[in-house]
Amino acid sequence: ASDGSGSKKNKFVSTKTLFGIGFIIIALIVSYISKDIYLTKTEEYKDNIYKKTNEDILKRFQNSIDEKLNISLLVASSLSKENKVKKSLLLKDRNILDMDKLLEEMRTKNEFVDIQVEIIDSKGISFSRSWVNNYGDDLVKNDTKLAHIIKYPKVFSQIKSTKFGMTFSSKIPLYENNKFI
Repeated sequence: ASDGSGSKKNKFVSTKTLFGIGFIIIALIVSYISKDIYLTKTEEYKDNIYKKTNEDILKRFQNSIDEKLNISLLVASSLSKENKVKKSLLLKDRNILDMDKLLEEMRTKNEFVDIQVEIIDSKGISFSRSWVNNYGDDLVKNDTKLAHIIKYPKVFSQIKSTKFGMTFSSKIPLYENNKFI
């Protein structure tokens, strides 16, 4: 014979068990959602750091390129003001240039160690090169941009990718008595 106390105890245990199971289920759901939110926020944070770092690197790279182009233009501008350069072109005498001395002066005035200077006449013919004793070739036939500059003389700077690496170059037309030389 049963006095009824056993069934109440089973009801109490089963209610307690249900609350425990319910609590565990809720804790697992909250844990899963929290983990998902945490991972999402972590990815967003990493993406933001990546984007900011990428923007910073690109900005520094662009500033470096701009600086090197400006220095290239400054070197070309300085050389264009040298009377020796004009005189050499006008008299068609490369010996007047003393290219080694000119370049040594240029190297001491800026950060570049490897400065290469090419002087081109008004027809696009290489008049002098600092890195090799080879001149007289027609540069216009292989360089459409140079052909345009020769036809419409103006200051021009560019970046070229060559087999030797990235090259920063500037071209400044020289005039004597309003004549392009």
